[in-house]
Amino acid sequence: MQTIRRVNVSNSEELHPKFLHISFANARDQVRVSQQLYLAWTYFPPTKETSRTYLMDRTTFRMRDPGKVGSFVADAMDRTAEENAALPQNPDKDSVHTEWRDQVYVFWNHVFYDVANWLQERFTERSGLDGLGHFHPPSAEAFGMEYPVLDVNQALNKQWDQDALLIPAHLKPGVEVHLELATSDDTENDGVRTTFSFVSTPTTDVIYVRRGTTIKLVIKGSYDKSSKGTAAVMVRGVMCSESHDPDDPPGRPEQRPLTEREAEEAEMRAEAQSSVSNVFSLFMHSQAQRHAAEEQGRDTHSSPGNSEEA
Repeated sequence: MQTIRRVNVSNSEELHPKFLHISFANARDQVRVSQQLYLAWTYFPPTKETSRTYLMDRTTFRMRDPGKVGSFVADAMDRTAEENAALPQNPDKDSVHTEWRDQVYVFWNHVFYDVANWLQERFTERSGLDGLGHFHPPSAEAFGMEYPVLDVNQALNKQWDQDALLIPAHLKPGVEVHLELATSDDTENDGVRTTFSFVSTPTTDVIYVRRGTTIKLVIKGSYDKSSKGTAAVMVRGVMCSESHDPDDPPGRPEQRPLTEREAEEAEMRAEAQSSVSNVFSLFMHSQAQRHAAEEQGRDTHSSPGNSEEA
């Protein structure tokens, strides 16, 4: 991974960065997972009623569990580019939260965890920068952004109490999300500087925003200006700034009993998170099986006993 600062920073920001751009383009595992998560957001998963027919359809791939995002990601090794292009698309293009899409956001924890660990190593352990948070998965949430009304640059202002990692989970065609950092010492642009733009998905860029920093998110781009509804969905990794061993998070205070719906959601998040640790082993197992089959095929083809006499 590598980090790129998009703004001129003051001396205080050198030790307390407010805004960092991290690229994970050279991190193969994160790229693989993120590419599948972008496909998963628009994907129309089979229901319990349709999954039997779905799995028998030879024109589609065979998912181990068609209702789980973990299976969707793990089975990517068995899908061709043509099969990815033919994945059924959800006609609901605006809902930020569905049972399936909420699972997708949970899987972004894997990317956030690796990015946060890299930030800790790069900026805290090596450079001595102060105060960067760390990450306890699962700790991610999503929010939507609407198309502007009358093509006005409407800004969505955000400020969080915890350090944040930001990445788009979905951008509509032609939509760009511009992130602007409000600064008191910049008067040329009314105290705002454009710091980074997400111009398309899939992307391999993550933005770190320091806690207490106000940012403005603005929808721009070459989309149809009469468009309405959800233009973009952002997912935020919530980092922890408490001083403790990152591998030993503090216990949570006593809470009221969960409702039935909350308990179901907690169980779903736990299942999805546990699947994250198995995704790459499934990737590698599938790849090893394919490689072994190819090797066996070559050995059989090259065996003298299989050659034909002239």
